[in-house]
Amino acid sequence: MADETGADDALLAELRTVIDMDDPPPPALVEAIKNSLDWLDADHQIAELVSDSHLAGAAALRAAHEPRVLTFTADESTLVVEVVEPPAAAPPDGRRVIGQIVPPAPAGVDVRTADGVTTHVRADEHGRFRATGVSPGPVTISVRYDDASRPPFVTTWIS
Repeated sequence: MADETGADDALLAELRTVIDMDDPPPPALVEAIKNSLDWLDADHQIAELVSDSHLAGAAALRAAHEPRVLTFTADESTLVVEVVEPPAAAPPDGRRVIGQIVPPAPAGVDVRTADGVTTHVRADEHGRFRATGVSPGPVTISVRYDDASRPPFVTTWIS
């Protein structure tokens, strides 16, 4: 039997070249993918989204700028986050991301946007933090406790 793997690889490479010439991915998509991969860290647990106020029903009845409340869990930690969009009439100074870690503990918190901008803030001894000026689009939040015995975690991307 001939080396089918080599032939398959060659055919895939040729198809990839044709597709890239005829219909290349948008540069912003390539950059967003690279940024999302840069964010991966082997020592961070992935926090699971367990609650989202936008999915809780009655969304059509809510005010246009009502904050979005999300809850994530990772191991024995819970992260509650409120994302506040600025009112349309306000100056464009970005969103606010307000959160609390439960059980509370001081920690470094990074709020990263899909365009690669990271806002570094601190959670206080009550686990509370606030990031301002967060640009529009998907975000992910990473938490690294001051207490090294507690495992760090990162949320999935929030759109």
